Amino acid sequence: MFLQLPFLLLATLVELTIAATPTRTLSVHQWPLGAPSPTPLLNVVYSPTTLNATVESYRPPRLSKNHQLVRVGHLSEPRNFESWTGVLTKAEAFEEGYTQQVELLLGEHGDDVIHVGFRAGRIPSELWKRKTNGKGAQSIEVKVTRPKKGPVPELDRPIVVNAEGKVPETEPEKTMLQRYWWVFLGAAVIALVGSGEK
Repeated sequence: MFLQLPFLLLATLVELTIAATPTRTLSVHQWPLGAPSPTPLLNVVYSPTTLNATVESYRPPRLSKNHQLVRVGHLSEPRNFESWTGVLTKAEAFEEGYTQQVELLLGEHGDDVIHVGFRAGRIPSELWKRKTNGKGAQSIEVKVTRPKKGPVPELDRPIVVNAEGKVPETEPEKTMLQRYWWVFLGAAVIALVGSGEK
């Protein structure tokens, strides 16, 4: 009984921590190039602290044949089309036989989405049937990430400039003949002087 008490307290603490994690909701839109305005594609509930996401609702777009390209993204300000951030993809990426993944890029320190990415890949029909249980219903994956720091140059010493404020020109590297001409000259003199003895 006494051994179970610490495990019970730990499980309760973990459950409370997970329940207290704040979540946010984001509406991702699809916007064909010829259409006047975007329409909802999916609603995502994500956690900025754990970077987990679930799809609340998904409506695969019904695109006409004249829509070849579709924008996928979100509006940071509702009904303000200038606040659109997203990507452009082919309309066939929403057809049967394609897997889709939406990537939400969060701000470095904030919890707001600064960019929406989209990728789709064709999979074989047998695998598609197994993945959708033969029903053909489309599903979409969501991945939440934060920006990663890029490489930083290693600076070991400052650049030295001359009195005019310019970097001094380096002399071109000398060839082997220019560096060791005196060795070749000495070897030639010894060869000429030493060859006269019998």
